[in-house]
Amino acid sequence: MGFVVFKKEPKSVDIRTFLGRLVKHHGAPKYIISDKGRQFDCAGYKTWCRPKGIEPRYASAGSLRATAIIERFFLSLKDEWLRRILVPINRESLRRDIRCYLEWFAQHRPHQGIDGRTPNEVYDGVPVVEKARPEPKELARLELIIRFHEGRRQLPIVELRQAA
Repeated sequence: MGFVVFKKEPKSVDIRTFLGRLVKHHGAPKYIISDKGRQFDCAGYKTWCRPKGIEPRYASAGSLRATAIIERFFLSLKDEWLRRILVPINRESLRRDIRCYLEWFAQHRPHQGIDGRTPNEVYDGVPVVEKARPEPKELARLELIIRFHEGRRQLPIVELRQAA
């Protein structure tokens, strides 16, 4: 839905400004699950949520269940991207690099937890396609195509097509 790169640890007003832009463009969610950082566990944040019909929810300390999806995303971001590039010092360059990864992650990267689909396919309601295992003679007629998102070799787009 969106992301922001803060110069330093954000204050509650910074979080509310960012979330306000998301709510304006995408609508308000029923819940926002966060940790109990001081940005979220304060009167200003709770007061901001109330008129929008958003219920703040807090993950239990040490509980991975509540934050598993976002924690898995951060692990992927680090392993698949940040550890494979020279991380820019310039904040705008970092923002550009993270946006590139997010586009690839949502549009092209198959996810095991959602049956090999991409997040965009799930969001758009693309059904799961059962893929039959091809017979050996059919393999000879397949073509493997490898492209790279925005020309970045760390972000492959792999396709298997029927050869002409």
